[in-house]
Amino acid sequence: MTLSMLAAAFAGCLGGDDDEDEKTTVKIGFLNPITGPLEPNAPVFTWSANEAINDLNAMYTDYNFELIEQDSGCDGAVAGPAAQTLVDSGVYAVVGAACSGASMAANGVLSAAGIPMISYASTNPGLSDASAYPMFYRNVPSDAIQGPAGADMMTDAGVADGALAVFGMTNDYGAGLADAVVDAWGSDKLCDVGRYDYAETDTDFSAIADQMA
Repeated sequence: MTLSMLAAAFAGCLGGDDDEDEKTTVKIGFLNPITGPLEPNAPVFTWSANEAINDLNAMYTDYNFELIEQDSGCDGAVAGPAAQTLVDSGVYAVVGAACSGASMAANGVLSAAGIPMISYASTNPGLSDASAYPMFYRNVPSDAIQGPAGADMMTDAGVADGALAVFGMTNDYGAGLADAVVDAWGSDKLCDVGRYDYAETDTDFSAIADQMA
């Protein structure tokens, strides 16, 4: 759906080719977390993107849609240079990134080149700031929406005040969602453990589990 949205936007404004034997090539960039914490998901993302490109080429016969894939690394330090590679490749628009931090870094490069991007997974509320992140779009709800919705669901499920603890990763994705849940629930209504922040690389949670026992 993400690629289809881009195609609908660009197919109408690029114009067709006067020569019926030639097709207009439309390069679409794809920032995929080929490395990093989401690496196991990358092959599925690649498959999905290629299937979408095939569908677009079947739908719009005057165009040749071409996917240009780069590794976002789920990391701004990787996504920024990757975005520049896409700019240099001549893409019209970019799908991705998945991780919020990667999208934030890539946006600085892409927006400076006048290239829009649409993410299928970046939910950090800050990305809704059009001044800070121009030409950024997404087809997933912001954490500012997910947080209150999650709090409402827990209330409906009977979770009482003083019975909730919030675990959040200390990255642009995890922190944003944890903040939104705590703000909606109320920090004074959490259990004794309250909020526990952890790094993506943490693997031992025995101490916090003991506190909650």
